[in-house]
Amino acid sequence: MLKKIIYALLSFIIACTPKINQQEATILENKTTTMHENQIDSLANRYLDVGRFSGTIVVSENGAVVFNKSYGLADYSNVKNFTDSTAFKIGHLSELFTKAIVEDLISKNKIKAEEQIKNYIPQIEKEFTVEELLNHTSGLQTISQIQEANENMPYSTLEYVALSNSENQNVASELDYNILGLLIEKVTEKSFDEVLEDYAQKWNLESTYFHKTDTTHLAIGYLFFNYGNQGLKLSPAPKYQNSTAFSSRGIKSTALDILKFTKQFPNKNFDTEGYLMNDGFSYSLKKDDSKDRTVLILSNRKHPVAREMSESIEKILDEEEYELPLPRREIAIDVNLLKEYEGTYSLNENMSLTFVAEKDSLFFLMGENKIRLIPQSENQFFMLESDASTRFERDENGKVTKAILMDGFLEGNTIMKVME
Repeated sequence: MLKKIIYALLSFIIACTPKINQQEATILENKTTTMHENQIDSLANRYLDVGRFSGTIVVSENGAVVFNKSYGLADYSNVKNFTDSTAFKIGHLSELFTKAIVEDLISKNKIKAEEQIKNYIPQIEKEFTVEELLNHTSGLQTISQIQEANENMPYSTLEYVALSNSENQNVASELDYNILGLLIEKVTEKSFDEVLEDYAQKWNLESTYFHKTDTTHLAIGYLFFNYGNQGLKLSPAPKYQNSTAFSSRGIKSTALDILKFTKQFPNKNFDTEGYLMNDGFSYSLKKDDSKDRTVLILSNRKHPVAREMSESIEKILDEEEYELPLPRREIAIDVNLLKEYEGTYSLNENMSLTFVAEKDSLFFLMGENKIRLIPQSENQFFMLESDASTRFERDENGKVTKAILMDGFLEGNTIMKVME
């Protein structure tokens, strides 16, 4: 009897609940989509306004592109806009393509993963396998580590491998994937450039390559410099050497090509990000198979904010709270607060920073120089001379006990207050 009463009650509630027809459901879905697009657009424009991002954002959900928009310019000197055919230097993302080629050659029995690399390239005497190179477990030093010990030696993959002490267990070396590039050339009897072109055609990619004489569609990378203490100015980044970047960092591609590439691997997740320090590019790729979602950001600025932006976009799509960086605009604050931020803060035992309040301003001491900090909120300040920001934070008792050196981003290094 109780089950019948409950069933009857549920039937009554369902019958009285207004039904949403297909047209209303579609309108609701479109409103949600538009809201997400507007939020992503606002997020991207904020990062553009504060000078930390310029590039392309592509979002794919359920197999379809739901957001594809560019911000800023591909070439600021010649005022060139981004297009779908604009290629970026994709840095560490190059390894995804190189790895896919090697794994395809393994599947065709042209390479054996467990084989020692020296069996393919006799000039390499060190003992590590193809699989160890793919997994970055060879122990080779990074290119920069080798260059520090051999300042005047020009780059050569084979010579740098010989110089490496093979004791680098914690950092992935670019040499691993540059060796794999040589391996690809060895077994295919083609240049890496030619092999990549063959696979690009196989994957139906339109603008993915290693080297082209015509760089018309290649975005220019940019860095910020402070010339003569006149404030930050945008400047083209120096170009890297293709021989050094090679198959680990040297591939160029477009946002839509990278998206097409990831679709070649429907059951595989991708989660990688980084930036080219001296070349003015940054990037983030996250493909989450469980959500059938891919978020890709390519930027021709060196700022490593692509992952930060990507995480905010995911929060937008999941309708969670997210944070925007503060505008680099001066606001008026209570000058009495400045005295509370005064003091010496320690990053480590070898480095401390001192802030002093004078009249209505807060200053950061750098030797004999005083650099004015400009308030962008009651507790966050920026400098005209750099894109860094400092946020002062209080403990549970309301006392200022630490500061965050954000380098212009949402998060950063914590420095503890050690002296008033």
